[in-house]
Amino acid sequence: NIAGAGINVAQRVMDCGDAGHILLSGHIAEDLTHYRQWQPYLHDLGECEVKHGLRLHLVNLYKDNLGNPHLPDKLKRRSTPRWPKYVVTAVLLLSAVALAISFSVFYRRGSSAVARSPSGKAADVGLPLAEKSIAVLPFESRSEDKANAYFAEGIQDEILMRLSKIADLKVTSRTSTQHYKSAPENLPEIATQLGVAHIVEGSVQKSGDAVRVNVRLIKATN
Repeated sequence: NIAGAGINVAQRVMDCGDAGHILLSGHIAEDLTHYRQWQPYLHDLGECEVKHGLRLHLVNLYKDNLGNPHLPDKLKRRSTPRWPKYVVTAVLLLSAVALAISFSVFYRRGSSAVARSPSGKAADVGLPLAEKSIAVLPFESRSEDKANAYFAEGIQDEILMRLSKIADLKVTSRTSTQHYKSAPENLPEIATQLGVAHIVEGSVQKSGDAVRVNVRLIKATN
């Protein structure tokens, strides 16, 4: 069984391209930009609207005779989109969430971050965690319609993108966190493994045009 949120997103990315296109979602391309040999072949296409009004950030991968350098027809035909109300609301909400998280990370007073075990004792991590560092764990989808699971993934990506634009804040890539389950119990241990002082977790529930997003910011010392 290969069904799942990741497969749904991959299918929607592929649907935006034409024959020969090698399209990547924004977060996958972001991971590749860390490798110098890939950088010349990544070409930003902007956003493409897919099923349910979701907008995906796409990057075209091509080199010489590999891939398709032309703009996909679907992007040529795009016009100024009319976003569903729930998408606009979610984007505004996530902007506020990212702002609140960054404010908390940079201005909250307290001792330096030291990961602790569930018993409350300091863990032996060898090196102190960077205070201005954060990881966003996969969001739990609480929607009754399992087809909406992709929306939780989109919320996580949006928060990651907005946090990554904050100067001096170390943000762990989605690739490093995707194997962790939603709402784990051993958050201090996970923070130690990822080398971050803060963790964001949450849940998303979508029903019709209504969206409910719960977000928690956890400090590794708590």
